Amino acid sequence: LINPQLSLTVYAPSGIETEMTQDEKFGGLKKWLMPVSQAAREGIQALKNRTLLHIPGAMNRTGSRFLRLLPKKFILSVMAKTYRKSLNLPQ
Repeated sequence: LINPQLSLTVYAPSGIETEMTQDEKFGGLKKWLMPVSQAAREGIQALKNRTLLHIPGAMNRTGSRFLRLLPKKFILSVMAKTYRKSLNLPQ
């Protein structure tokens, strides 16, 4: 951006604990979900620091780097299977 008074921050959280994910059917995903308070705190800090890209959570940042090494089709199929299982959808 040319105007120094403006900034752009891309905030890219992974799964977040919300009312939607409180259901028992999300049991398999719960260990991967970030508390809302942590996600909000990190998001606000990223905006204050004018960070261009922020992925909250150390594990999410590490996972993001690792996932770049894997084929996207593989990643999507694994994630789809996990969500289908959590939502009791046909595999």
